Amino acid sequence: ESADLESASILLGAAEKGHATWLEPTPHAHLRLTAADYLITKQLHLGLDFVGLPVVHRCQVRSCGRELDGSRIGLLRHLASHSPLSNTNLHNPLVRQVTAMCRLQGHSAAAGGEARGEDPTVPHSADVVVHNFRGAGRHCRIDVKTGYQFGVSTLVAAGPRARRYTARREAACRLEHQPQDVLPFVMTGTGQLGKDGEAFIREIHCLGGGIIGGGIEPTHSTPNCSKYWHRRLRMFAFAGTATSLRQLVGIEAPLDVDLEGLLDEDDQQSLDDAVQHESARLAE
Repeated sequence: ESADLESASILLGAAEKGHATWLEPTPHAHLRLTAADYLITKQLHLGLDFVGLPVVHRCQVRSCGRELDGSRIGLLRHLASHSPLSNTNLHNPLVRQVTAMCRLQGHSAAAGGEARGEDPTVPHSADVVVHNFRGAGRHCRIDVKTGYQFGVSTLVAAGPRARRYTARREAACRLEHQPQDVLPFVMTGTGQLGKDGEAFIREIHCLGGGIIGGGIEPTHSTPNCSKYWHRRLRMFAFAGTATSLRQLVGIEAPLDVDLEGLLDEDDQQSLDDAVQHESARLAE
């Protein structure tokens, strides 16, 4: 039996490099999902009906209330179109995590980027700025882009093929920032990572000699910097998607992801403080 386009797009994305993460409930001692979140995301990846989520015919987010048809596909299409939930549960946490990655790996990074309107040569603000990343005065401007590759308009434009969605988002991001350079860091709520984001993690890995920063010990599934950050970022994407799905059907539950509060956007703590914070967490 052939899969629907939405499920096919998710499954193709799950077959990409580093996507064994979607099978792992605990890739590291301090990266874990609740059993409920793990169940939701695995059913999402495998194209199964959601066990544990009630069937609803109206979005339960108070500010929305859109009518739904009660089907799994209808719920996924609404999830893909719900920008406020995507921004709150997916984009903002991933901005913090990209910032945390840069800082814990020894780089000076600030979330929030430039203040729009201050510099007329910057048409679009970045989410993260890594100072002097490629030499004195050569900062790396990162724009984190998130979303879902199974939206109706997205499937019409890009189809279910792997990397088509992320490639389109990367190209659009560069166009938004012209004439300024930008690194588009595109990740979907199902953990699909764009080529530019993958290359940036690899660069961070090489610059640090493959060692995970912040005193974090390697494990069998996270033996080096690259694999650790691939899994850590994807775990937050999965957790954000599970949270959004629960909110759409009216279920609220806290996430069991320990690193959500690490290095908030306005947090200016030093790298030493970040390392101490992370080490103390691991010692608990």
